[in-house]
Amino acid sequence: MRRPQRSPADSSPKRAAGIPGHLPWAFPADKGNAAKTSRVTFTVEPWMNVVRLTVTHDELEPDSPMLHGVSSGWPSILSSLKTLLESGLPLPGTEKRMTEPPK
Repeated sequence: MRRPQRSPADSSPKRAAGIPGHLPWAFPADKGNAAKTSRVTFTVEPWMNVVRLTVTHDELEPDSPMLHGVSSGWPSILSSLKTLLESGLPLPGTEKRMTEPPK
């Protein structure tokens, strides 16, 4: 899959250096203010006989649109990822980028 070219001013996530198995990303929390960011950290670690993925999204403004969006967004994304890993196909409807919370 190819992605379109992004401009330097694009709001793509920024990766921060971390420890092995720990990947933090900074996301713009406000489209109008690139300096305001929230942080998503992916942690991969052994757990019993499998691997556990933990996603932590913090540094969010209370009651912000971003907080409301990720509260429903991350569970959908992670459920689809689990289905993709188990079956080879994502959950229906999760291939498209959501621009608002589900109704």
